[in-house]
Amino acid sequence: MTDILWVTAAVIAVALIVGAVMTKHPLRAFGSSMLQGICALAAVNVAAVWSGVSLGVTTFSTAVSAALGIPGVIGMLLLQTLCFAPL
Repeated sequence: MTDILWVTAAVIAVALIVGAVMTKHPLRAFGSSMLQGICALAAVNVAAVWSGVSLGVTTFSTAVSAALGIPGVIGMLLLQTLCFAPL
């Protein structure tokens, strides 16, 4: 199981590096993506009052939202909704 996680992390890291290299300003692009992801995580937790769906602010969720940006936050929301929804 840990091998799958390492392979997934490596694929994501390569995709992030390729995406950063292909832009004109890689550090600015990566920094803005990190900021957008953290703001999306905060927005989800603020909207939890009305929606009832929240993500805990842990080291993992903050790292995923910072590394993957808004798609990472959406992915965590989908995982929580689909995998941990009460039946």
